[in-house]
Amino acid sequence: MNIKKIISVALSLCIASSCLTLTAYAKENTTLAINKSDISHEVSPMLFGISLEDVSYSCDGGLVSNLVNNNSFEFATNPEYAWSFDGVSTVVSKENPICAANPSYELIKVDGKGTVENNGFAEIYKNNSYKYSKKSAETADMAFKSGVTYNFSCYVKNVDYDGKISIYLDSKSNKDNIVQVPTTTVGKNEWTKISAQIKSSSDEDGALAILFEGNGSLQLDCVSLCAVDSYGAGDGHWKYVTLRNDMVDAIKNLKPSFIRFPGSAGIGGGSVDSMMTWKDTIGDISQRRQSSSIYSSDENPYNNSNSMGYHEYFQLCEDLAAAAVPVVSAGITYQGEQDKELIADAYNKINMTDEQFTDYLVNERGFDEKDSDAIAKRTESVNKLNIKSIDDFNKYIDTVALKPGTDAFDNYVQDVLDLIEYANGDAQGTYWGALRAANGHDEPFNMEYIEIGSGDEGSIYQRNYEALYNAIKKVYPDINIITSAGEKADSEAVNTAITKSGSSFKAVVDEHYSADVDYLLQNTKRYDSYDREGAEIMVGEYSAVDDATSNVASANNIETAVAHAAFMTGFERNSDVVKMTSYVPAFAKINANSHENNLVWFDSQSLYYTPEYYNQLLFSNNTGKEYVNTSLNEDGIYQSVTVDRDKQVLYVKLVNSTNSTKKMSVNLDGFGKINKVSNESLAHDYKSAYNELGKQRVAPQEKAVDSDDSSFDIKLEKNSVNVIRIAYGSNNGDALYTFPKSLDLSVKKYVPTAAKVFIIVICLSIPVGGVAGFYLYTKVISKSGGKGNGKKNKKKKRK
Repeated sequence: MNIKKIISVALSLCIASSCLTLTAYAKENTTLAINKSDISHEVSPMLFGISLEDVSYSCDGGLVSNLVNNNSFEFATNPEYAWSFDGVSTVVSKENPICAANPSYELIKVDGKGTVENNGFAEIYKNNSYKYSKKSAETADMAFKSGVTYNFSCYVKNVDYDGKISIYLDSKSNKDNIVQVPTTTVGKNEWTKISAQIKSSSDEDGALAILFEGNGSLQLDCVSLCAVDSYGAGDGHWKYVTLRNDMVDAIKNLKPSFIRFPGSAGIGGGSVDSMMTWKDTIGDISQRRQSSSIYSSDENPYNNSNSMGYHEYFQLCEDLAAAAVPVVSAGITYQGEQDKELIADAYNKINMTDEQFTDYLVNERGFDEKDSDAIAKRTESVNKLNIKSIDDFNKYIDTVALKPGTDAFDNYVQDVLDLIEYANGDAQGTYWGALRAANGHDEPFNMEYIEIGSGDEGSIYQRNYEALYNAIKKVYPDINIITSAGEKADSEAVNTAITKSGSSFKAVVDEHYSADVDYLLQNTKRYDSYDREGAEIMVGEYSAVDDATSNVASANNIETAVAHAAFMTGFERNSDVVKMTSYVPAFAKINANSHENNLVWFDSQSLYYTPEYYNQLLFSNNTGKEYVNTSLNEDGIYQSVTVDRDKQVLYVKLVNSTNSTKKMSVNLDGFGKINKVSNESLAHDYKSAYNELGKQRVAPQEKAVDSDDSSFDIKLEKNSVNVIRIAYGSNNGDALYTFPKSLDLSVKKYVPTAAKVFIIVICLSIPVGGVAGFYLYTKVISKSGGKGNGKKNKKKKRK
């Protein structure tokens, strides 16, 4: 080939590669055969649920409608956190409080005029990061809605104050609307609840201001500001607490078969003395004991007001027709993974020299022998525990765990038994059943499950768990007990729990794991080999994030949603063993989060759903009663098929984790004539596509699929979750699940930064390439020594 043709072909290839986007299709359709004779086991009706816990302002500052942060001045490290004062003298006092469970209050001295303000639950990080922002943390963040009325209340005790108390919403449009609070019922030296209503004239954020005009001193506690249209308002079942409507809707949309609560954050404590029990969370808010969260920090002194108490969780379960799965401690304080390993290291070091301990850290714990600083730091941390003998170790354990056989443990066992009576006891014949009725619910909640521990493991946990198990089964033999199996997917704790729960201690085993995308895709068959005659499995906490993303919000994207969907096909396929699953965490406030892998993000005014939320929505609303065995040999494609023979609907889950569009043929045998096929899918061309507040790029869409009597072809977009519903027999398809009308499924375009840079480079290269091509043509091609006109021109030029 001469130089002219070589360069021409090269230029053509450059232009083609710059301007064309190639979509790969399989040469022939892959076929999925679905045969009625391959119907296998029943699908657990409890398969898809949700876990709720007060983390990242999920409850206080989120689900709970009260806009006041630190409402009772109970933050241990900073009792005036979120409050500011102007023109008054204040001091936090504990003398003669409302009750022993609520010991702190603010003593306020007024000399003329002054205000006390609460900023609400402020954001604490710079946008989409974990970088602390002092400015954000000090910016008022209560959401006021135009035309909405708010109920204000607080408890006061008059010492010698003579004057008025008023309130206003301290925001741009609302601050001039001052409402006086009636105080005629307030007497001296006794706590009195006072209240008023105030309306917002605009949608904006601000603070609650309490204005004092007079002289003297009074005490303030238990401050509340809730929208009158909050979920549960006016309903006698919600006697003490109301909830944020859009967050309740987010849970309701998922149609959870169960709600697990309150998670690790709600059952632990720093010591056995500070360990919470469910009794601290019921009754009037003023009588509840607050607790410091395990997620508290100097930057964000996070407290749990326990406004979202066990009773409220039970009531929410009943409202949403979800089974209640309360979690209680095994009488052990919360121990994170690092704490567990530190205690184990201290135990192993008892009979070791420093040199032997160094060898242990290197050979058994994986420390780098060249990293002397890390080894020294670990040794120092272990030495600080001052565990030098087995006796020292046992004494230390007694500070973090109650011990069976002691009065303290026996009392705790009774607390757990009382919880079951509170949930299920008769209102007329039992003490705790009567208290439940007094709190707003006459009939029993009919609780069937209880979980002991959350992410716990080890010999001390097993010791306490077995004692609690025996005590519960002795009184309530029909209660289903769930046991903890640690916080890692592949650990000895899982094997131990499964072995014991399949034999001497019949229980559901709760596995927890946080993984990455690759782990999920590589372990979709994790449960295929589990013993069908052994313990039943609950995956009470699982999730994965994209660690390669550039900001917090983008860690939950279409790639992670696809990976979860692939993994969830394994849940359905093995639902004869895997009985219950719940993704965590459910909620997080934007720029105030402890985790980035949340289903729903919210700020003071609104919220948005992540791709993973939509993935859970698709699965939980489209699952049959029985599993149908199918096989599919296509790399990167994962499938699950379930059927509801009563309703005559097949649910085909097809997950395409590849970067190519795939075409498939689906053939039915034995199910009758196909009447309607509909695909509810979640997809995006770019794996990194994610949602943000006001920028939804990924949302499910429904599309009708053409079919004949027993088959149809389907195109699976790249990076997609496809839930194909097939109505057959006498079902015309009109009753198939449709997305709630309240869901906004509109999407905006998304192009990742890398792609934008590439496009710019290509656009810039086209004119440059054109100039270069013209230069090459005029200087090289047209003057090349090839055959034809070139030679003739050259000869003419010589003349």
